[in-house]
Formats: sequence, C-alpha cells, structure tokens
Amino acid sequence: MSQIDLRDIDSFILNERCTNIEEAGELLYIGRGVSSTLYIDLSGLKGITHIINAKLILFTVPLNNRYKLYDKMEYSIAPLLDFINVYDECYTWPKIDDTNEIVFEIDKKQSYIEVDVTTIVEKWMSNELENKGVCIKGHSEYSCVGFAGNLFEVKHMHPFLRVQYESCEQGLYPIHHNIIELPTQVSIL
Repeated sequence: MSQIDLRDIDSFILNERCTNIEEAGELLYIGRGVSSTLYIDLSGLKGITHIINAKLILFTVPLNNRYKLYDKMEYSIAPLLDFINVYDECYTWPKIDDTNEIVFEIDKKQSYIEVDVTTIVEKWMSNELENKGVCIKGHSEYSCVGFAGNLFEVKHMHPFLRVQYESCEQGLYPIHHNIIELPTQVSIL
C-alpha cells in the first residue's frame, strides 16, 4: 500500500448572511451560516487505479467564539456541482450534491480532524462526478469552527487530502508535488 498527500487546495468562504464569497486564505470557517469550500487538484493521482481510502485533513484553529461549544458537533461535506466563482454573489451560489453528502462530527478537544471522503474521490476518479470541489457546512445551532486555510502561516497545517492506494497503471506513477518539508529542529521561546 502506498500513500500520497495532495496539498494543492484552494479555499473559499460562503456566508449566507452577507450573500458573498471570500477567498479563504488563512482561515476556513464552518458553522452558524458560514460554509467553506475546497477545490482539490487531483492531477497528482494520475495513474492510480485502486484507492483504498481518502481522508481530508483539517487542522483546528481556536476562534473567539461567543457561542457555546458543544462537546461534539455535527457537520457535513458534499461535492459541488458548480465551480466556485468569487463573483458568485452577483449570480447564483454553487449547487451542492446532497446525495453524496458525508456527515461527520467534530470533537472540540481535537487539534485536527480527518474526514473520510473516499466515496467522493472514487466518484471523481471514475468520472461519475466531475471534480468541482467540496463544500463543508455546519448546522446553524452549532458554534463557528475554524481551520487552517491554504495560506495559513504554518505550512504543515494547510488542508490536505491523504490518499492511500494499492496499484497504478503499468508504467505510471503518481506525481508527487507540493511536498512540504517540516523543520528538523524547533525551538520554543
């Protein structure tokens, strides 16, 4: 079994209250009327024929919540049926494929979450669904949760898709790009 981490991810925030879309650089917000979308470049998976699993990894960032944080909060992720356009407030919002929605919980004590998105990635790879990204949303009664975005200052905390696979087409190997080197020595001030 082999593994590849795809880090080429763009993120945007959808806010129901102000009907606008913002590029989510440093932080992703989810909950209380705010959703985040991620577009994951799958070109690094070219040649893979059998995916064992795919997990979206998101690192939690503390927010100054005015709302109660529940011990476990329920959220969902679903594929987008439309591409994201930063000018979508002028048009209609992207449609979401609720039939492929995956519900998951966030424990407020976790420093990161892993969301199993294997079924979505398999459908993208088999061309059953076109990859236009995913939308992560919460229920309005839950607090807003923050995650590190694709421009967060600590690079190893950027969102990424970890794919474990078993086989590749003969003569083809996945393209390993956007590999982040972690520091070998860390000093604490």
